[in-house]
Amino acid sequence: MRQRPRRWKRSGTWNRPASRLRPVHRQQYNPLRMLSRDDIMGRGTASEGYSVHCAHSRLGMLACRVMAVMIFLVLAVMTLTVGFVSAQDNGNGDIYRHAVEQLRQKERQLLARLEQQQNDAALYTELGRVRLELGKSAEAVAALKKAIALDPQQADARAHLSLYYFQTGREAAGEDLLKAALMIDPYNYLANYYAGLLYRRRNQPLRAELYLRKAIRIEPGQLAASRELVSLYAEQKRFAEAEAELDRLCNHDPQNPQIRYERAVFWAQMGRYAEAVKEYEQVLVLNPALVPVKLELALAAFRLGDYQRVVAMLSNYEGGLRLPESFYLLGHSLAELGRFDEATTQLKRALELKPDLHDARIQLGRIAMTRREAHAARDAFRRVLEAQPGHIQARYLLGITLESIGELEQAEKEYMELIGRAPDRFEGFHGLGAVAFRRGDDQTALQALHRAVQLNPQHADVRILLGRALARAGQLASAVEQFTQAIALNPSRADAHYQLALVLQRLGRHEEAAKEFATVERLNAEFRQRTGGMELPR
Repeated sequence: MRQRPRRWKRSGTWNRPASRLRPVHRQQYNPLRMLSRDDIMGRGTASEGYSVHCAHSRLGMLACRVMAVMIFLVLAVMTLTVGFVSAQDNGNGDIYRHAVEQLRQKERQLLARLEQQQNDAALYTELGRVRLELGKSAEAVAALKKAIALDPQQADARAHLSLYYFQTGREAAGEDLLKAALMIDPYNYLANYYAGLLYRRRNQPLRAELYLRKAIRIEPGQLAASRELVSLYAEQKRFAEAEAELDRLCNHDPQNPQIRYERAVFWAQMGRYAEAVKEYEQVLVLNPALVPVKLELALAAFRLGDYQRVVAMLSNYEGGLRLPESFYLLGHSLAELGRFDEATTQLKRALELKPDLHDARIQLGRIAMTRREAHAARDAFRRVLEAQPGHIQARYLLGITLESIGELEQAEKEYMELIGRAPDRFEGFHGLGAVAFRRGDDQTALQALHRAVQLNPQHADVRILLGRALARAGQLASAVEQFTQAIALNPSRADAHYQLALVLQRLGRHEEAAKEFATVERLNAEFRQRTGGMELPR
């Protein structure tokens, strides 16, 4: 009689049995936006005086890298290793310890039962699985081999043992065990799931999908195979199918917080932050103790531009997850709201906890730039570069700061260094164009700025400066086009409206120019109200 497939169950934990074989790598999303060059140079700024349209280059933005990594590492401790525990403890270290203790308690229970049932292959299989989770590899292998010796038809034991062989580099032996498990029981969930992982690692997506879908048919409510299939679909840009699979899981078990969490992460990866926020909220309704999810919710809210909500969330932790990254995100949100003194306090707290959190130091430099404290900003960026010479954003902002205090040759050197390190990033060409523009070298400026626009057409700063260079060169129609596109990218850019108004005046389009000047005054008034009287330079 064929043995019925055993479910992979762990009380109070997530179902991810093969996380050690090949973890799912998520694209980490990033809340930071580039500070306007013109905000520093006095040539017009963002209406908020602090941030402008996000610059997404081909290599992606480097800012907030540390924060995103730490957030997901904390979540990995909870979900990849020992699951989504139900501990009512808000400290991430205590949550981890609680989950490990659950596994140790399970191990003790299994050993006690084996004293009474010494020939129970299923108990040895479960003991091997628990010991693999605890990292007791030698004891786990012994238990699994004992299970197979007692019952050669024990497919689960062969599947678990294949996992160990895969993670220790014995892929051929692992594959032989998987084949044997599938011959014993073609409908074994674990064997099909692990086979899907194996073929995905071998870059055989069709076979991987076949086994993963079969695993899902065997156990429709198990999350591990569905999670891997969603990842495979996303990798192949089959987003509709990935979304459909997540919807199926939610419909199957709408009260499962782990499924809701997976869908929230998927929405965040897709840039659909409004949906991500709703899903994160639902996860917290189902399990309010999940403090790291609160931090991810704050991150998604930041991406939506809901800075007030981020500040409210991160300011009201009561003994919760006090990572330096949470102080950093709070400080950045406060800075977006023009509350620079409070932002400085939070960013300094982040640096006290983690002195090498370079993005926090960069944010302090940005605040100094906004306040026209160029020397303080320069020192902050140089400290980052001393520790990490390849930090693109720090070198770019250092060049802008040097430019603002008239050190054009030194700024040009920084931009040339930046181009040498990252020739396919727009920042170095943008900086060179700005230096040439200040020197009156319109030909060089136009050449560099056109290249910057090619590398990043979505950056408003580049288009505004290119528009100014075109206007000075007498190419007014092209200048209008650049300013208009900059405004489309970020309607709150007061400098773009102001420069457009000047060009429209030169073209004799006075009525349109008057509307743009009125928009500039409105944006200035809003900025003064938010920042307690600070003025926007034009």
